[in-house]
Amino acid sequence: FSRLSSKVLKFEKAQRPNILRQVKSIHETLFPNNSTQEKMESFIPYYIKYGKGFFDLLIKESPIFDNKYTILTEED
Repeated sequence: FSRLSSKVLKFEKAQRPNILRQVKSIHETLFPNNSTQEKMESFIPYYIKYGKGFFDLLIKESPIFDNKYTILTEED
């Protein structure tokens, strides 16, 4: 049991840096420079690409009275 416990602890310690690296990467993607992404990104490239319909889409997809985030993605 002691050897098995030692191996499990060694494995967990080895996995921590990988997990921390993944969490930091996700955090940096969602919060660049420790700020929310929408404060860093501009709507202008999307407006140029999609035109006036872009604002209609934002209004339609925004949960104004729900206290939650909505993530819109682009299709290639």
